[in-house]
Amino acid sequence: MSTIAAIDRRCDEAAKATKSKPDAVFADVSRTRQADWRAFRDPQELKKGGHGGEPPDTQAFVWRFPDGVLHVQFFLTSESGDWAQFTNHCYRPDGTVARTADELNTFEAVAEDAGPGDEGITQLRVRHWSPAGKLLKKTSRVFDLQTQRPVKAQVMEEQEVLFLRVSALPFYRLLTSTP
Repeated sequence: MSTIAAIDRRCDEAAKATKSKPDAVFADVSRTRQADWRAFRDPQELKKGGHGGEPPDTQAFVWRFPDGVLHVQFFLTSESGDWAQFTNHCYRPDGTVARTADELNTFEAVAEDAGPGDEGITQLRVRHWSPAGKLLKKTSRVFDLQTQRPVKAQVMEEQEVLFLRVSALPFYRLLTSTP
């Protein structure tokens, strides 16, 4: 997986698996800046896995493939629910990231052609990476959250979730101890 076409081919296949049950589930259950990642047996356990019986704001789902490819999907949201971010990392068998695909849904954006009742935007960002961690290609598009029509908008910049190696994942220690 070193060319963009090869990366897309394999990572698109891996992304299809996200409709099936993940092989591992993790969440940051802390309410402070000091992360406290925990493993969960099943995505259903997340419904009450956070503080006060609420779902954790930061979750990660992992799918492992026989060829060594690893797909990690992060879900992040604010307590208020005014934004939600889905970030997918597709890793090569050697543990390096091949592609990241990020979807941010937010009400904290202003469309240049906004009219009354506009209800937020979706920003899609895709990045392709070399095995050495060099950015090969990046794309970014913005859509109206309701209609999914392209729009020009000023988007709040959420910090990009990016882990260039599997070993850099914040729950890596838990991942290596999960069958």
